[in-house]
Amino acid sequence: MNGIEIDLSAGFGEAGTDVPDLLKRAVTLLVAHWYEFRAAYGAADQPVSYPGGYDRLIAGYRDRRL
Repeated sequence: MNGIEIDLSAGFGEAGTDVPDLLKRAVTLLVAHWYEFRAAYGAADQPVSYPGGYDRLIAGYRDRRL
């Protein structure tokens, strides 16, 4: 009754090869950064930061709207 319907599409295809290389590179950069700083801060302080350039790599794939 008087509800809201939400349609959601996620992903880039059925195979991992369908993901754009730029996004794969961004995830690799992010994981490497977090791994490098894993012992420098306590678990409550994680994630500490994002690597430089990460936002630029994913900027073209972000869709901000309501």
